[in-house]
Amino acid sequence: MFKKLLRSTAIAGAALAVAASGLLYTADAQAADTCSLGSFCLYYSTNQKDAVSGFVTSVDTYLTPTGPYKFTGSGAGKGKAVDNNAASAWNRTARDVVVYADPSMKGDAQIIAPGAKVNLNTKLAKKNSSHKFLAPAPSKLALSGGMTIPNPLMSGMPVKVKGTVTSNHLITKVSGQILNTATGKAVYSASAAPNATSYNMAGMDSALSFGKLPSGSYRYAVTATDLSGTTKTLVSTAFTVKIPVNPADYVCPIKASFPSVTGASRYFGASRDGGTRAHAGIDFTGPAGTAVYAATGGKVTAYSYFYEGTYALEVKNNDGTVIRYGEITSNLRPGDKVTKGQKIGTTKKNKDGTAMLHLEFYKGTASGPLSDKPNRTYTELTSAQKGKNYERRSDLMDPTFFANLPKG
Repeated sequence: MFKKLLRSTAIAGAALAVAASGLLYTADAQAADTCSLGSFCLYYSTNQKDAVSGFVTSVDTYLTPTGPYKFTGSGAGKGKAVDNNAASAWNRTARDVVVYADPSMKGDAQIIAPGAKVNLNTKLAKKNSSHKFLAPAPSKLALSGGMTIPNPLMSGMPVKVKGTVTSNHLITKVSGQILNTATGKAVYSASAAPNATSYNMAGMDSALSFGKLPSGSYRYAVTATDLSGTTKTLVSTAFTVKIPVNPADYVCPIKASFPSVTGASRYFGASRDGGTRAHAGIDFTGPAGTAVYAATGGKVTAYSYFYEGTYALEVKNNDGTVIRYGEITSNLRPGDKVTKGQKIGTTKKNKDGTAMLHLEFYKGTASGPLSDKPNRTYTELTSAQKGKNYERRSDLMDPTFFANLPKG
């Protein structure tokens, strides 16, 4: 009886000390039979089995003045006091947790590392009375291998989202955003809850659509939070999106899909002929006979056979640029003038049975035929694009922005 009285007095005193120090008692932090992320859990049986009790802060004694902490969930030990009854532990926090044999965080002890699933040692198994959360290790949240965003970025040009977020703690949230700097609002956003020590940003590529941004000023931002409670901005990159022409003077030349059901092969720069050359335009697919419109005003300079039974119309535009409308048929001929939005032809099936508009765009600063197989110099492309063999004239431009223009 005397021993019990001493123990009760010690517990009551410890409880007051804990309250004074800010180490408040918490209810079980998880649903039955689970151990929630951010909790330290004690199990009645070895190997994290049977009834469980979870905590999110230090506990000076499991025998509180209002009653003992108890195991919950199913299996052996349900409803029993945690005090002197735990056999194993799972630390799902960002901190080392020390389990003690005696109240007030005294006596034999065992350190449970973050993420560890362990059986309590012979001095602690079924002989536990308190535990203490140690200070977490400083967070090492970082992002490596991120992509470079061209600045300015030509409208319609896709940018692959890349990079790996890492931390020495479990990463609980990663957010990626493309924000309009004028409004401060997110144009595209994505988030993930990896609950792992690394996350591949490629998982957000489809949601962060750089290629669909209209002209304007933007900021690409990546923030992450880990289990230590640290939130960090890992990327904050400002960039502008531009259209290399006056958008008021242009329309999209076809009311058809891009990039078509045939996928990435229809983009500018896609591999052709086993990688020996690159796609020099973009393809809008639609049924044979789909109307094609002049993207802007100009004068026809050529109409000739192009590819597998189809033809190409070349137009010198009023602003000096050149457009080749390929895989079509047209009644126009060199010398004819066209105005923006005027119907200039229709798509025509090639020998493969596919109908599309193949669109090429040139700055108009070079001379000679647009097809130029020996050429390896491209003055109007990005450094990443220049290394490819397009077999076209040196003033070739990326025409992807046409997909973002109003339909003709």
